[in-house]
Amino acid sequence: MEFFRFRPDKEAQKRAEERKALELRAEKVLKKIDFDTLGAVFAEERERAGLGRAATNLQKRDRIKLRPIKGKENGMAYIAYYAMFPNKIVADVERIMRYRPEENFENAFLSIICHEETHSVSTNPSEHSGLSPLLHILSGKYTSKTGVEYITSEGDDFFHMLNEAVTDRFAEEVYDEYLKRTGDRASITNSDETQWFLQSYLNERNILQAFISALSRTTAVPEDVVWSSIKQSYLSNTDLAGSELVKLYEEVVGRNIAEIIKNPTKSHGVSRNAIRELKEINATDVDVFSQNVVHSIETMDWSGELKERAASAVGGQK
Repeated sequence: MEFFRFRPDKEAQKRAEERKALELRAEKVLKKIDFDTLGAVFAEERERAGLGRAATNLQKRDRIKLRPIKGKENGMAYIAYYAMFPNKIVADVERIMRYRPEENFENAFLSIICHEETHSVSTNPSEHSGLSPLLHILSGKYTSKTGVEYITSEGDDFFHMLNEAVTDRFAEEVYDEYLKRTGDRASITNSDETQWFLQSYLNERNILQAFISALSRTTAVPEDVVWSSIKQSYLSNTDLAGSELVKLYEEVVGRNIAEIIKNPTKSHGVSRNAIRELKEINATDVDVFSQNVVHSIETMDWSGELKERAASAVGGQK
């Protein structure tokens, strides 16, 4: 009688080998990252924002984990994330390669790490200490309002749009400054191509830029000053979600989204999930919809009340 012989799943074995190879490539990038220089870039950003050169919540190499990310959140399969508890960064190398196949892997990985580090730096480490955060999570009542990170059990999809747009734009500035100082633009990757930041949340960034431009024109405050004000709130470890700038963003962007979907009587807070999946939007392509939102913001007629609020938020002219 012939005993059953275990036959390994060749596809699974091949996938495991490919994943291991990608993890080794990612580990090489992590070993090359100068975390002291990266931390100094963030610390100087805090100093420029008038917040003092305090230590940042930068995640060092031992706090960055490479492992599979299961499931989805808000209909999206994340390729990496920053976890406020237990205060670490997680990246899925397979998803990075799968969702960014046209990019050099090393460059994509470095860009993603800079993005998640920016999330991390916008928080206060003391918020994560002790059992309190864990108890709140387990009870379903976890709420954090630190920097741009705003998490509640009820969720806030509209604010999430702004969160990711600010994070990604800020991360690109950090990425460029870091590579400028270290000279790693060529050595961090095996590719001969010039590195550039792998922008995520491009539609959200375009909407943010339209808002900044409109705010600048309305208040006669330069765009770079408006952006600096947003970054200051981002880094200040205060309740950015309750700030006047964010309330103004939600009002302006929400009004224009509501107008485009021809439902101005509903709440102006339109979920990011609706924009991503086009479940509630009469459009055939999310990029086209986002372009319409950008154009609408750029050409909107600001009321006297909105102008006063804008001037109050950024200190400009009424």
